[in-house]
Amino acid sequence: VAAPVPATTGRVLDAETGKPVPGTVLWVESLMQGNMSITGAKAVAGADGRFTLPGLPQGSPILAVVVIPPAGA
Repeated sequence: VAAPVPATTGRVLDAETGKPVPGTVLWVESLMQGNMSITGAKAVAGADGRFTLPGLPQGSPILAVVVIPPAGA
């Protein structure tokens, strides 16, 4: 049985104002080398800017990290 992978938590803040940016979408893609498939994990920042990104398989290379701010941000 594989050990569980911990979730990544954080907070999205505006670099200039320091205020939370709710609704920001975070998307991480990683490569599963065993069968060469791509796995993704998605999180959306809440009203306080906090997000929880589900764990990705340990040791899998990260292909891309995409952060999409909400419209008007």
